[in-house]
Amino acid sequence: MGKRLNIWILRVIMIILAAVSLYPVIWNIVNSFKTNTEYLTDPYSLPSHLELKNYALAWEKANIATYFGNSVLVTVLSVLIL
Repeated sequence: MGKRLNIWILRVIMIILAAVSLYPVIWNIVNSFKTNTEYLTDPYSLPSHLELKNYALAWEKANIATYFGNSVLVTVLSVLIL
């Protein structure tokens, strides 16, 4: 009986740690779909609609395609070498 209780306590702790770790990721994903006005006026609400323009703007201005390509190249070369 004591071993089962320890396992359940460990599971509860792990679930709490997972929730604490995932909350900022989910928060960023939800807020990435908001317009600047929505984010600044009510940061705790859900977006009124999905603003995909933010991703297109980030793709263009931050040159994410190049970074993505570099990551793919390094990963493929690392796998081939290993």
